[in-house]
Amino acid sequence: MGTLKGLAQFEMFQLHKSIGISVLVLSILRLIWRCLNPPPQQHVALKGWQRVVALAVHWGFYAIMIGMPISGWIVVSTSPLNIPTVLFHVAPWPHFPGVHGLANPLRESINYAFGSTHMFLAFGTLVLLLLHLGAVIKHHFLDRDPILRRMLPVGRWTASVEL
Repeated sequence: MGTLKGLAQFEMFQLHKSIGISVLVLSILRLIWRCLNPPPQQHVALKGWQRVVALAVHWGFYAIMIGMPISGWIVVSTSPLNIPTVLFHVAPWPHFPGVHGLANPLRESINYAFGSTHMFLAFGTLVLLLLHLGAVIKHHFLDRDPILRRMLPVGRWTASVEL
């Protein structure tokens, strides 16, 4: 399979940026909701270290869901190509404040640093997903505890009755 060129590549980048900005906006709204509506207490069967890891993974996902789109936004804003972002072909999106008009070599340095950050967060997403899925498998199939049912909207009511 060949790489995309021309208009197809441009369209894919616009879609990528549109999805990223959507994730950013929705994640910020979700974080606000989460702060105003604390989650239920963790299950009593969790050991102390498991509670710490669960909390770290949870907040790690927030850091990625907010940090990755912001780092990508900064990369686009400091790119020498100066290609505008139009969300889903409808709404123009501005460059990140304060970085678009910077002169080289500072602009190139910021582009490189945030490009590296964007890539690092992508790999971090995979690590956190594997940790999260591993914990789900462990708790559900090995420990046979109700933690997975507590997370699912359908199982929440039955899990709370069993506790």
